[in-house]
Amino acid sequence: MQLTELFNRSLVFEVYRCMLDNDGERLYSAKIARILKRDPGNVHRIIDKLVSARLILKKSEGLGFSYVPNTAHEWYKPLHSLCSSEARSARLPHEQYICVNEEGHVNLLTMEINYQGFADAYREPTNKIPHFAFSVVEYNNDYFRYFVPKIRWQENSAHLIKRFERNPSCMRTIGHVTETYARSIWKVKQQMESPTFDYSNKSAVEKIFDRIVEAGVRLCVYGMPIVIMETGTGNLSARVQLVIERYARLHKNVNLIEATNVLLQHPALTYSQKYRLALLDAAVRIKSTPSSRSKFIRQIIQDFGWINFGYKGPELSEEDVMREIKEIAQHPLNQLLSMRKEIKIYPTRVRSAQHALFARLKMNAHDQALCKAAALGNYLKLYRKDLLFVINSLIYCILEPRKGSFTHEELGYLALSEARALIHSGRVNISRKELRERKRYSLHFSETQKIVTGKNARMFVKKHFEKNEVDTDLRVLEGQTASLGDGRLVEGIVKIVINVSDISKVQPGDIMVSTATVPPMLPAMKCAAAIVTDVGGITSHAAIVARELNKPCVIGTKHATKVFKDGDKILVDVRHGYVRKV
Repeated sequence: MQLTELFNRSLVFEVYRCMLDNDGERLYSAKIARILKRDPGNVHRIIDKLVSARLILKKSEGLGFSYVPNTAHEWYKPLHSLCSSEARSARLPHEQYICVNEEGHVNLLTMEINYQGFADAYREPTNKIPHFAFSVVEYNNDYFRYFVPKIRWQENSAHLIKRFERNPSCMRTIGHVTETYARSIWKVKQQMESPTFDYSNKSAVEKIFDRIVEAGVRLCVYGMPIVIMETGTGNLSARVQLVIERYARLHKNVNLIEATNVLLQHPALTYSQKYRLALLDAAVRIKSTPSSRSKFIRQIIQDFGWINFGYKGPELSEEDVMREIKEIAQHPLNQLLSMRKEIKIYPTRVRSAQHALFARLKMNAHDQALCKAAALGNYLKLYRKDLLFVINSLIYCILEPRKGSFTHEELGYLALSEARALIHSGRVNISRKELRERKRYSLHFSETQKIVTGKNARMFVKKHFEKNEVDTDLRVLEGQTASLGDGRLVEGIVKIVINVSDISKVQPGDIMVSTATVPPMLPAMKCAAAIVTDVGGITSHAAIVARELNKPCVIGTKHATKVFKDGDKILVDVRHGYVRKV
């Protein structure tokens, strides 16, 4: 039978492609039909044809048969190549997409590393992710939403959580790989900061750019399983919380929220904590030797200048650091020393608290390993994000001197391939108008790298993106307590903060409500009486900062920014993890 005769129907491609995507798994004809949402009889007839052509192999499995691609067939390689590019791209329009992440103060240039890594993850043998979802990213004036095919994302989440529950030690593998790429990123940063590095050497700069992007993509490849487990139907933190709840029920004096916060913390300092420690050190030393101020400020900028960069900058300035040091230095010396000690002993304190709680709950070894692995996963998610902020700052450091007539904002809507072309030739074949259109409204398809703007983008959204209707009359939203603060009920006026330009609205005593916070929103977070977010986990930026500031914080309410509006009066109950309109 000729290849063109066999593959004369799109369903044949879909069945064969399904087997390639799930290579290594036992696939039955009924399961293939369920994945493809096709008639089982038609799928079975297609499978029989492929078996007859020996493109797939039939294996006896008890009372039935499973099927796998025949890798020895002469057509395997060309078909595998075809199904990995054009055929995959052709599949996109038939999917129903759901939003699994959204965030403000972003742009295409730096976000592309994230979803390029996620799109590559299904090809990584160590991840073993079945039928990975191809993504579409929506940009709307520096606000992005990340869409994936609904069914496949949920299947991936369930599959990965089952693997994690069977073998929690897999999280350590992700940790080791993350640390390997972290060392590579710091090495590149040192190289770029060296006085001998020649920014005018186009070849050297291209190599550095490629190394930066590759490290970022690989970080996301290995970080993607954690993201899927957290945002899919399984919700890793929620599953682990159920484990903790099972033990907490047997002990009346154990508060579930406090126990969850203790057991899902990882005993390692985050970069935010390290930055805070550096500021405290500088404040203490400057009090005794004021003349050393400039030296400490320069060192802090060298080590942590990127920390508030986020996705589009800017880096910390000397004025920023000096302002924070002055603010800290207002405290008495003994209080500064106490605050510094508190951060230094944080790892020991967390380990001790977890050890004592495990003993009190009489938790078995497997469930302890599950909690520790989930805590490590939460930490790695934050660690990866910090490393990506370092990468983002390095990318801008390379591109800013070469931007020509582009503004900083326009530069942010170049694709990575276009940014590389700019480095290579000093110009890129795209107009400023097109970049502004991408910022205004555009879609980026991760697999095909195609960018669609304007009317065509909105038509695709209307047709394929699942509408998430929100009842704006809701008065109570449930979430997850990320920080207890002083544990009391907090009542205040809502201030919605979506972009950095909104932070000036927040006044002392207000309740800051955001989709998800980013580093440049820190001034508003310090000012607010409490923080509420739509999305995020226990180690999201909002959660970490809220704990450091000892502010009440409820995360993952899903719809707070849509249900509440500026001026509403709400009550934040951190003890029970909900927010209520007063």
